Amino acid sequence: MIRKLLVVLSILILISFTLPLSLLINGDKVYADLKADTQYKPISSNWAYSEIIEAEGYGLIPDIIKSSDLTKAITREEFCELALVLYEKTTGKSSEEVSSNPFTDTKNQQILKAFALGITQGTSSTTFSPQVLINREQCAAMLFRTIKAIYPEGDYSTAGAENFKDQEHISSYADEATKFMSKLGIIKGDNNGNFMPKATSSAQTVSGYGMATREAAILMNVRSFEKIETIKISSEDTKPKDLSSELAGKWVLGTISGEQFNSSTGKYEGGATGLGQMYNFKSDGSYESIVIWSSTIYITGKYSVKDGIITLSERVSQESGDGGKTWNAAESLPDASAYFNSGTDESGKYLLLGEEGGKLPLVDKENALKYKWKE
Repeated sequence: MIRKLLVVLSILILISFTLPLSLLINGDKVYADLKADTQYKPISSNWAYSEIIEAEGYGLIPDIIKSSDLTKAITREEFCELALVLYEKTTGKSSEEVSSNPFTDTKNQQILKAFALGITQGTSSTTFSPQVLINREQCAAMLFRTIKAIYPEGDYSTAGAENFKDQEHISSYADEATKFMSKLGIIKGDNNGNFMPKATSSAQTVSGYGMATREAAILMNVRSFEKIETIKISSEDTKPKDLSSELAGKWVLGTISGEQFNSSTGKYEGGATGLGQMYNFKSDGSYESIVIWSSTIYITGKYSVKDGIITLSERVSQESGDGGKTWNAAESLPDASAYFNSGTDESGKYLLLGEEGGKLPLVDKENALKYKWKE
């Protein structure tokens, strides 16, 4: 019961781009002038055209595919350049020339830059296979590595992502990528809920099933670009801060009140009523906690904070069945640690105490509990 009630604290942490002069601003989105721009109309599908124009406006379409039939399948080389443009536009960094080249079948600097960033991989230790066509799950995996290169410390949880109808056909290496980007709306399935990751039969291979088109790849790119702020916020939420100075004082979860402490001994002597838990973090690095459930539990120990994690050590608990008048023998408890966060809402200051072993970001009532400031 103590382990279930004992929850501890955490915090969350993590584009700029240059736009062409020929853009029109509409709310938070940026568009090229659709009437003036006829470059992509003859080489793209109607369903993709508006997002392709957005991508052009953001500068997300590399020269290698600008004059190509966008309805056709994309090659590894083309998608690699597309991914590198996304990286450079979102980070504001211009990748430097790379002198080292492990591949015998390409000298494309864009490929070598992406390889150096971990965005792409070779098909062997010495080959890249630039003209090989790329399927949808391979696109997803490369794009996911691009996003991770942009924000390596981001929160890439796939919690809440629904499976595609053909999830069983998605390779294990692409599973996390497809779920994460599906969750954000970067990739989408067909009307039947299938992702169509790759061909799984000879007939599908012949028909081109599961192959990614250039226009579909462009759409993935522009959606990733427009989700960067969401990814950035998640990334910021996962960087820990040192909040040790904000801990000192009493924090209550539930309705506990009336607790009585002996000022000379510093010990709790009963009097508390209600239901829940109270932490009293002291400036000397010690703490005490009262838990009232079916009985009363009094816990003492020490606490320390590092990298956004609080660790409770030297913990000793005693249990009382009569409200603190008498106590059972003391029991030692193992150390416990977890992330924590603090802030202010409409009801005042709070501590968000994470579950032991939980991951960021912390969400009240999902993987954390919110304690209110008492003094």
